[in-house]
Amino acid sequence: MNKTAALILLLLICPAIGRAKSVAAFETDSVYVGQFTEETDEPEATFSFCSTGDTELDYRRIVTSCGVEILHFLNAEAQNDLAGGLSVRIRLNGLPNGRFYKHIYLYGNTRTKRLVVYGEVDFPVKVIIPVSGK
Repeated sequence: MNKTAALILLLLICPAIGRAKSVAAFETDSVYVGQFTEETDEPEATFSFCSTGDTELDYRRIVTSCGVEILHFLNAEAQNDLAGGLSVRIRLNGLPNGRFYKHIYLYGNTRTKRLVVYGEVDFPVKVIIPVSGK
């Protein structure tokens, strides 16, 4: 192998060697929170994850569907071998009867992660009977 080919090969390999990766391993991507029949119930879901990469896992932005409240969030640090977690609460007021899906997107120094919280709403139907003024 001549010197030029060796230099080109070295330039191609070195960036890949020096690049450390952050990888998140989640226990689950979706949580079923059950069926709800009263508007006072507000289901909560928790997602646990850990960093399996070479560098610290750093999620910098979280985007949620309407009606999702973030209760707690902890990034997972690779060097300390800590587990991370995300807890959310779903606001059910205004949801129609039937199945619902709420999405949570995590953006950071790894691939964008989409999490799903889903369940069913079966609120009692309120019937309003108009009374004539005769």
